[in-house]
Amino acid sequence: MPEIRDIKDADIENKRTLVRVDFDVPIAEGRILDDVRIKAVIPTLELLHESGAAKITLIAHLGRPNGKTVESLRLVPVEARLRELTKVPFEMRENLRFDPREEANDENFAKELAALGDIYVNEAFADSHRAHASIVGVPKFLPSYAGLRFMKEVDKLREAQTPPVGSVAVIGGAKFETKEPLLRNLLSAYSQVLLGGALADDVLKARGMPVGESLVAEV
Repeated sequence: MPEIRDIKDADIENKRTLVRVDFDVPIAEGRILDDVRIKAVIPTLELLHESGAAKITLIAHLGRPNGKTVESLRLVPVEARLRELTKVPFEMRENLRFDPREEANDENFAKELAALGDIYVNEAFADSHRAHASIVGVPKFLPSYAGLRFMKEVDKLREAQTPPVGSVAVIGGAKFETKEPLLRNLLSAYSQVLLGGALADDVLKARGMPVGESLVAEV
């Protein structure tokens, strides 16, 4: 695994800090159903504020608007919830995926985002496999660091790469197409890999077994 720079080692004082966060949370009728991902970023925001960041700007996506403005996918309720949870001052930009250039990893869009900060912090571990402008484009133009939660995920991943003999891995979630490379790596390191959630539904469907209304990958 390549070396990753920890935000705790960064010179933050008087720096405008651009933070890519993972706020892809479930929302129904404008109400957030699960705010775990929102709460997860607070320690990093507090660190930045206490370290003297001149300004904190958050960027994130929500859902799949396919490059168009979708009212139900605005980040307004997410921002409101975060302001309820922390007194750290921050600015939040609108859903990145309202602009088609985000998912296209457009260089000019990455430059526009980079202009919002002096340093970049990635606190969106779950999105970091995506070749999108806010993930891989911005770091080309700014000094880049991993947030506190991101580093915890990396540490756990490093532990998982060298398990004791006879270990069993249990993997859940959805989007089999994005998990396949990870599953192949796990199969080479673990005695058994057990699937749950929508990943298991994909395998059952591929084997011709009924899955009812369960979430399965589109083919």
